[in-house]
Amino acid sequence: DGTFTDVIYEAHLGKESYLYVGFGTRYFDADNDGWLDLFIANGHIIDNIEDTHDILTYRQPDQLFRNNGDGTFQEISESAGGYFQRPTVSRGTLFGDYDNDGDIDTLVTENSGPVTLLRNETATQNNWVSIKTLGIISNRDGIGTRLTMTAGGHTQAREVNPGASYMSSHDARCYFGLGASTTVNRLEVRWQSSVVQVFEDLPANQEHVISEFLNTPEDRLFKAIWTGDVAALRGTSIDVNVKDAVGRTPLHIAAEKGDIDVAMFLIETGAEVNVTDANGNTPLIFIIHKTGDLKMIKRLLEKGAAVNTQNNTGETALMYAAWRGHTNIVHFLLENRADATLKNRQGDTALTLAQSQGHLEIVEMLKVATIKD
Repeated sequence: DGTFTDVIYEAHLGKESYLYVGFGTRYFDADNDGWLDLFIANGHIIDNIEDTHDILTYRQPDQLFRNNGDGTFQEISESAGGYFQRPTVSRGTLFGDYDNDGDIDTLVTENSGPVTLLRNETATQNNWVSIKTLGIISNRDGIGTRLTMTAGGHTQAREVNPGASYMSSHDARCYFGLGASTTVNRLEVRWQSSVVQVFEDLPANQEHVISEFLNTPEDRLFKAIWTGDVAALRGTSIDVNVKDAVGRTPLHIAAEKGDIDVAMFLIETGAEVNVTDANGNTPLIFIIHKTGDLKMIKRLLEKGAAVNTQNNTGETALMYAAWRGHTNIVHFLLENRADATLKNRQGDTALTLAQSQGHLEIVEMLKVATIKD
């Protein structure tokens, strides 16, 4: 119903952590049984706290909690190794399989102390699977991709998120503990681009590399665009104006990458230079918003790009150039009859956007252009 209930005490995590100050914290499957366990790196922020409190300490032991699979946790710090018996001032904590043996290891940083690498040596017969995502339309590491895995009737979900925890960057691979299951029955990969892929019957105890593309002609076309493989484009019969999950055409992507050879090839084979994506951005607007490649901008205008097109929020190529401080692009667009008087949905012009960012040279250029218009 959109509300949350605090169940920390029901989960047996309340009194167990009450006296500690946690920093690096993450759920991870320490024993590959299919349930996410919890590591907490502790250490107080006041170095003389013991002078004013009888029970609080500056140095505090880190903690490991085992997930019981029923909504509760059990602290297993005492049996997890000598490190957990030594109080520290822990801060950032990284998680990843540094030795590639199928279980998650932990690296902990300490204030005014050494880094500690905790190798996971849990004795278990449980199986596992690792998923590495390679984005093509989405970002290269697939950050934000959601993975839903089913094995042995148990469904788990992960999100590629190496930036979780305190001031840390983790192994970008996603690990799933499978328990006794030797096969992943189904894996759904939902990318940030809205591409969805489904895989079945993946073997356990190995890493699987998932690329964003399916093996369709359209996918091969977009892959060739992203990799700049003009040779793969020649002779293709695929519609070069096909759109991806967020409405981008191959020309949008070539423009963003600044790949003039690919862009010119696409235009020569029928790509529409003024096509819009889901946000109403033409390739010209798209490239100024993303990179500001003047050479590509010049070529697009030579091929008939409309300079005054407004996207879904009313922005034009000139507005983006002015807001981002691209002085040379603003000058070039004005020379090619960009309209400085157009307003976006918020009532801003290129001039007011440049003023808001303190781009004084552009402001003066646009004042002159506004008078002329």
